[in-house]
Amino acid sequence: MLKQRFLLPLIAIILIFISFTSLHSIAKLLATGELDYSLDTSGMNLHHKPPLFNLQKNGIYFIHPATEVNATGTFSFKKDEELLFHFSIQKGSPVGRILFVLKKNGNDFQKFLVDTKHYTKFRTKVHKGDILTVIADPYGSTAGDWGNLKLFKFEPHYILKLRLIPFLWALFFIYLMGKGHFYIAFNSYVGFLLTLVAESVNFGPLLFNDAMTYTIFYFLLAFLFTFIYQELQFLKRFKIATLISWIATLLVYIVPVVFIIYPLLFNQTVSWEILFTIYQTNSHEAMEFIHAFVPRLYLFATFGASLIIGYLLWRQELKERKIIERSLLILI
Repeated sequence: MLKQRFLLPLIAIILIFISFTSLHSIAKLLATGELDYSLDTSGMNLHHKPPLFNLQKNGIYFIHPATEVNATGTFSFKKDEELLFHFSIQKGSPVGRILFVLKKNGNDFQKFLVDTKHYTKFRTKVHKGDILTVIADPYGSTAGDWGNLKLFKFEPHYILKLRLIPFLWALFFIYLMGKGHFYIAFNSYVGFLLTLVAESVNFGPLLFNDAMTYTIFYFLLAFLFTFIYQELQFLKRFKIATLISWIATLLVYIVPVVFIIYPLLFNQTVSWEILFTIYQTNSHEAMEFIHAFVPRLYLFATFGASLIIGYLLWRQELKERKIIERSLLILI
């Protein structure tokens, strides 16, 4: 019994760290921060379709040099920063080889040649008032190069930040498992992971502050569920805590699930226009859309996952102790 008492929390902690760090695109960029700068593209052909130097997501630029025109962007920085540049060729590019020339205050600074198989990371410091110019040369006669530039603030303590969030989740699991609410903790962590994936897929790399905000939100949601199971006596009497928690869970999960499935179906991220369309859709149109575009595999997977969540919440209600844990009220 003693071994089981310590083995389950240990397994939960290991799985938390493995699942979190396995999301490489999120974990590697959680330490990045927002930069305070302005971008000038006035010297370019702004009527070119697609734009030659275009902001796609948070800190991510799509760069498309034309045959006879280099794509140029000039960054003016408003305070001292340590920058992290990531030059690459976009996935799916028909061809790809770009010479990136980096100028600092008008002088040649660095040159990077990237192709579909090789990318370049570069770190440098800038001071207030510095001007960095990025010039993308197609390095040949082709105009089919689809380049990417990811520009972020480098933080020296990113390893500690990267470990902080799974560490908090580990403490959270240990506490709730000790109170007999393992299924509630597990339910919240799954929602947290779904939200990280949805955010990363649609809006680019996730900033640390955003990840911490989602962590706090799902902590509060878990404590709300424990309040439903623990404190509301009439719910204990009528055994409807599972139903209320299950409906609340589905309402919360439906947002990241939509943001994940839509890019998988149409190979484009969710925009404001798409959100407005969803808000204006009635139930009949929604069912027609699901029938026409959503594969049955996605529907079966979503339905199966909702049943598993309901079963775990029902198991939680079965094992709920009659003794009310007042310490939960303090944390709530």
